[in-house]
Amino acid sequence: MLKLLDVVKLLVDYPEHGLLRGAVGTVIYEFPASELVYEIEFSNDKGETIVQIALRSEDVALYLEP
Repeated sequence: MLKLLDVVKLLVDYPEHGLLRGAVGTVIYEFPASELVYEIEFSNDKGETIVQIALRSEDVALYLEP
């Protein structure tokens, strides 16, 4: 189970949002009605938000830096 501000890696492509597998984002919201849906923010190298998207827990994994 993920928690607020966890850093996650995308496990699937979402080309319609400009996101490819491996993209790294941050959990910014946990939907109260579901323990399996999270709002994830993906940013560029400057810290500017590229997209915020609601994703299921099976579409992301906790990111552990190498």
